[in-house]
Amino acid sequence: LPLSSWATLSNYFHEYIQGGTYLFQVSVNNYNPTSEDDYNNPLFSSALSRDRTLVLTWDIETYSSLGLGNFPTAQSDESNVFMICMSVHWKDDPNPLKQICLVDVETAPDPRWITVVCGNQTNLLKAFALCWKNLAPDIQIGFNDSQYDWRFIVEKAKKLGILEWMFNQMSLKPSCLEKISKWQYQYNKIKVNDRDFHSKHLKIPGCVAIDVRPCFMKFYPKAEKSSLAYYLKECELDNKLDMPFQRMFKYYGRALKETNATTAEQMREVAEYCIIDAISCQRLIVKHNAINEYREVASVAFISLYDSHYFAVGMKVRNLLSAGAWQEGILTSTIPCEQTEAGKYPGAYVFPPVKGLENRRPVTGLDFASLYPSLIMTYNLSPDKIILSRERAESLKESGKKLHEIKFKFNGRDVLAWSIEHENQAEMKGLYPKVLERLLIRRNLLKKRLAPLKDKKEELEKEISLAEARGEGVTDAFKSEYSSVSFIVACLDAKQLALKVYMNTFYGEAGNSGSPFFLRELAGGVTSAGQKNIKLIADFVKNKGFGIKYGDTDSLYLVCPEECFQKCDEAYDSGNGISKEEYWSQMVKISMGAIERLCDEVNDFLKEDNSSHYLKMAYEEVLFPVVFTGKKKYYGIPHESKPNFNKKLFIRGVEVVKQGQSKHFREVGKKVMEESMRLDNTRALHQIVEDVLKETINDISQIDLNGVVKTAVWKPDKNNKSV
Repeated sequence: LPLSSWATLSNYFHEYIQGGTYLFQVSVNNYNPTSEDDYNNPLFSSALSRDRTLVLTWDIETYSSLGLGNFPTAQSDESNVFMICMSVHWKDDPNPLKQICLVDVETAPDPRWITVVCGNQTNLLKAFALCWKNLAPDIQIGFNDSQYDWRFIVEKAKKLGILEWMFNQMSLKPSCLEKISKWQYQYNKIKVNDRDFHSKHLKIPGCVAIDVRPCFMKFYPKAEKSSLAYYLKECELDNKLDMPFQRMFKYYGRALKETNATTAEQMREVAEYCIIDAISCQRLIVKHNAINEYREVASVAFISLYDSHYFAVGMKVRNLLSAGAWQEGILTSTIPCEQTEAGKYPGAYVFPPVKGLENRRPVTGLDFASLYPSLIMTYNLSPDKIILSRERAESLKESGKKLHEIKFKFNGRDVLAWSIEHENQAEMKGLYPKVLERLLIRRNLLKKRLAPLKDKKEELEKEISLAEARGEGVTDAFKSEYSSVSFIVACLDAKQLALKVYMNTFYGEAGNSGSPFFLRELAGGVTSAGQKNIKLIADFVKNKGFGIKYGDTDSLYLVCPEECFQKCDEAYDSGNGISKEEYWSQMVKISMGAIERLCDEVNDFLKEDNSSHYLKMAYEEVLFPVVFTGKKKYYGIPHESKPNFNKKLFIRGVEVVKQGQSKHFREVGKKVMEESMRLDNTRALHQIVEDVLKETINDISQIDLNGVVKTAVWKPDKNNKSV
């Protein structure tokens, strides 16, 4: 059933109940997904993508009469919530339809929002419930509200004896206090990168609560901070107002003691601060197209929008596989495998990097396209096609079946299994390859639609930049066109990225011992096949005269044979001929042409080797100059369609970009990288590092001590507690 995408109802019954509420009754057979043709129909597409889903954002302000040193808690009688601010928006609009400030003391009005003075905390909480009832939001968002705001509101309402009343105002489905506390006051453990985010909120039927903080922690996994102000800055959005809580406590403390024009105006300032924090959540969500992205992730696997936010991608893949199995007439269990033996599978094969600066010849990346999904499709690696006994394998061979052998080491012993190859026959393909192939076809179609729209967006951005450089304004019609194209690009990109995430998770789910789809032989079969193929291609390119600078998992970094550069070497003549920039540009162009020809040869070789079209390599970019410092650690100037020595550096894994480093360390590292990439550089990397360090020591008196502070994140759930 399509729980998060559009559906078409037919032969349904509906009736008006009360208060703007309708009851729909429909047979499950008459509840069908909207067709792709309808999605692409210009008459419907805009209404379906920019639908009027109502989003409510909120923020609360709390106070403790015990003073500044005491953080307000719901359990304390000396703590109270004195302000709740809300804004409501259509899903894709950062501009609010309505803004509301609920406050318990006299506050000066502001024409930008509705101010409701409630008189006390109990009335404030009741007013919040009544606002919710009348707005009936589809989605509610806040920043870190599942770790503070919701907990404070719910526990304070429970303490005041009004939680049941509030819930029954907010929900169409009434309940009692015991059931609300047990089933509706929802705890979730959200997986954020390698940590758990502990979330708790009041689950109102018909509304999905989304905490923006864990959402953006996933968007920025390497960020050292996770504050609202930090994310606004990263997204290049207007910053929130700055109001230290000491000043807020002072303002509210005065307003409690006396009411006059000054205290009312000061409370209006607090309201503005609170309102902006609430609206900022929607601005972030719209900027990252987060709700549409959640919807796309949910629609692929037939899950709800709630599941998309609160559950890791592994659960979603399980649901997708179960749906695929159901279509094939196969029943699957959702019961996790029993405790299995711990251990490591064979890892990816790594060709050690040739360390140091390479500014003599360009280095070109040759990558497998979606390696692990491609291997699964190529070798028919699926639980229903894996053979674990030698006797069964021999029997199948005798019957004419072609088998792919899986062999790898696990905890010091050999693991042996086989998969039945599909030989490019649809009826022979297993569950995993069938589901992956459907996802791949959908993704390729989306990327095909996306490419011209991305080009159009870039053209419009260039025109805007040129107009601004000339000091000219941009017409409203032009802005509208750019906004429309950008929105379509964001939505299509969200769809294809959702498919990519699912495809890349199949391997992880096969190797997850807590999953009902766990199969060690399948997971090990994927990595061992990856090792075999990258070694195969390495031998192939070496026989063609290409040198390997580095290789890891799914990519090789290659240098073209020397004879490719003979003519441009002669034209440069050690600096006596063409300019160095022209010489470097020619070498980059030669490398691009050579690698494209090599790519075609490699793909023909792969097709001949495995008799399928799934496993392919693609040329990504040329890096020149480039520096390799270790495994998964390198940087260089990327050249994609043509030589461009003014592009931003491509940096992968180098310590300078990792979290926890001091500002000064980053600056020194950045200087070393910039110097090594210069066109006129003649120094070795070691010499550049020495020179930059000497220069730094000479200016040591100018260094700000705050710039040498190193930060660390305490992760109590992990073993590395020491910081």
